[in-house]
Amino acid sequence: MGGTALTVNAADFYGNIWLGSIEGAIDVVNPADYSIKKIRDIFNSGRTLKKIMGIFPSKDTVFVATEFGLSLLDPRSLQFYDTYSKFSTLPANTAVTSFLRSNLLFVGTPFGVAVQKPGSTNLNAPESWDLFTTSNGLASNNISKISNINGEIIAATDKGFSKFNGLNWSSYLPYFTGLKIVDFLQQNENLYIIVDRSTPSVQNFNIYFLNNFVVTDSIMNLPILRNIISADINTLYISSNSGILKVVPAGVSDALFPNGPQANLFSGIATTQSGNLWVGSGTDVSGAGFYKFDGSKWTNYNTSTNPELPSNSYYNVYTDNSANVFLGNYGKGFIKISANNSIQVFNSTNTPLRGIASDQNFVVISSLKKDSKGNLWILNYDAGDRFTLNTLTTDSTWYQFTNPAAPTVTVYPNMVIDQFDTKWFSSNSRNGVFYFNENNTLGSTNDDKTGFLGEPDGLNGQRVNALVIDKRGDLWVGTNLGVNILSNLSSVLSTGSSTKPRVSSVFSIRQQKINSISVDAINRKWIGTDQGLFLLSPDGTSLLAAFDSKNSPLLSDEVKIVYCDEPSGKVFIAQTGGLIEFQTLAPSPNADYSNLVTFPSPFRISTGNDVMTIDGLIKDSEIMIINISGKVIRKFITPGGRIATWDGRDDSGEYASSGVYILIAHDKDGNTIATSKFVVIRGN
Repeated sequence: MGGTALTVNAADFYGNIWLGSIEGAIDVVNPADYSIKKIRDIFNSGRTLKKIMGIFPSKDTVFVATEFGLSLLDPRSLQFYDTYSKFSTLPANTAVTSFLRSNLLFVGTPFGVAVQKPGSTNLNAPESWDLFTTSNGLASNNISKISNINGEIIAATDKGFSKFNGLNWSSYLPYFTGLKIVDFLQQNENLYIIVDRSTPSVQNFNIYFLNNFVVTDSIMNLPILRNIISADINTLYISSNSGILKVVPAGVSDALFPNGPQANLFSGIATTQSGNLWVGSGTDVSGAGFYKFDGSKWTNYNTSTNPELPSNSYYNVYTDNSANVFLGNYGKGFIKISANNSIQVFNSTNTPLRGIASDQNFVVISSLKKDSKGNLWILNYDAGDRFTLNTLTTDSTWYQFTNPAAPTVTVYPNMVIDQFDTKWFSSNSRNGVFYFNENNTLGSTNDDKTGFLGEPDGLNGQRVNALVIDKRGDLWVGTNLGVNILSNLSSVLSTGSSTKPRVSSVFSIRQQKINSISVDAINRKWIGTDQGLFLLSPDGTSLLAAFDSKNSPLLSDEVKIVYCDEPSGKVFIAQTGGLIEFQTLAPSPNADYSNLVTFPSPFRISTGNDVMTIDGLIKDSEIMIINISGKVIRKFITPGGRIATWDGRDDSGEYASSGVYILIAHDKDGNTIATSKFVVIRGN
């Protein structure tokens, strides 16, 4: 479920963990192998209100309390087979806050308790339910939980507890009369109760410990508590907005967090050569610092963990060919993290960078890139002195430039640098792209090459949201209405004023709002949009794949940021609520065939889904599969990266017979060749 806001969790009789979300998604996790089965019926429905309020597994049915009723789900097929949405005289689609299956079904709502009438079977009929309210003895109509304590049906409300005698309700545990009960749990003679005693100005959650229904202890003034998820005689584990609290009668002994990012905020992604993933969190006060993932553990950096950081508003990340990491800050300049993890701060006090017009110390750095000479170029967003482009050379010398093509424009969010060291950047106030090249003379502006390309030049005349240079040296421009490709970028450096780059459009994603573009190791384009994630061929003429929340693990259809890590072939997708890692078959190709392998070994062909993986390829390899008699049964061109697959079929589409085969891999010119022997087994 990634970072989707979870509302409930439960364990079934088979040890599976059920997770429900605020958006209606349900995930079933098998702790034995960490496999996840997704149930998206409610999530993908057209309902406005679809929050999962509770999940109550039994052996034959999982009851799902929602904002629109009570749904019944088969735990084997994971299919919904019924929904009760009308209880007695309550309005249709009333939210269900709690549920209990005893001799009868009990349904808690914000307006009372609906109880199945004895002998009724058609529970879709409103007349099959009795409604109990305060007029029948309930402490309040707002029910938070219904459970069984010592054989008695107990309802927790926002004004205390009530007990059901089969006909009416009466007061229960008078000590808690008038108090807002959040959750309770019985274990043998012990009872644990969470009470919300907050006021509009003071947050105050309390835990009460009872033995034989007598209060023996309590812990006051805790953060927001949600539910008791486990307990033993000495210890409670309670979910809260401060992690999982480990609670003993003496107090809170620990707050447990899963290892992960500090927050579900993601704004800017990059990886180093060593494979570390660096992620920024956001702009302004919403930022939570930045995070590093080394493949097994997350490390969080913020003003608490690293007091030398000027703020937590880091929203873009850049890594160079070394181990250096650069992060642009929203208001405090930028930082450089070196290989030894030392942090160097660059701001208005120790650089020529100046902030916005109203505050020269408020320096917003929207992009950082290095050119072919190793000079660091810094895009200063809304610079008050109009020195938008700045460079820090390898000998620590600063140079600053305005944009001659638009001297009054200062708001620039995106920048890339092409193979000719031309800086391409966009502005929020102009529908097109600017370019700037200092012509190898940082100290002189007389020979600079600058300009602007917009709608008259063939671009679609929409706001630019994404820029990327691909492996052919073309500039891909993502806008609110699709993608333009600019080729022959060197033309802007020629002296002829009529010479311009060629502009083409990508037909397959026209009219799409483009949020992000990234290029993988074999020059395919991964496009993040408001309608999902698209994979395009290197030239953009073919749509290779489309992913959304319905056919993939994406949390929603809006993809804010997509980033390809070329060495590993991983694609990282940042969305509201989570960061998703997608392993592709396109890691960077090897330099030679010395590590060529095939697996599994032997290759068993038993179903139509079996594939053999070929790893250790060089760039643009071609493959031949030969049987032991020397006959070529299959020839194909690989995707171009380190990995390819074979489906076990020959050139006529028939499955290969059991036996020994030889794989021959070679480059497209046939100059570099390698072989590998493997075994095929047909059937199980």
